[in-house]
Amino acid sequence: MLPTLYEALNTKEFQEEYKKLKHDILNGVFYENLSPHFTFLRHVDGRYMRRFFCKDSNKKRMFYFENKRDVIKRLILFFIYKSNSKNNSDDPDCLIFKKLYPKFLVCWNY
Repeated sequence: MLPTLYEALNTKEFQEEYKKLKHDILNGVFYENLSPHFTFLRHVDGRYMRRFFCKDSNKKRMFYFENKRDVIKRLILFFIYKSNSKNNSDDPDCLIFKKLYPKFLVCWNY
């Protein structure tokens, strides 16, 4: 596993993707740059809402957020911690992130 991961991390494609991610994170624009790629639903009270899988109930549950940045933060955690789950293969948000950063998310599957 370690040699395969080492090989994946050292590809030119991964390094270019990582360089962009690192730049955006260090400049505080990572979440803001992702925001235009996702759709956001608003509740009548103005908060943003998004369904996420809840392990306790074993189904998707509605979560509410004050701003788009908080929604994106939660999505990123979902992508990273659930990236090797079969449930993500058809998740529309995960597919968007995989399209934006195909090499980065692949490395989480090792």
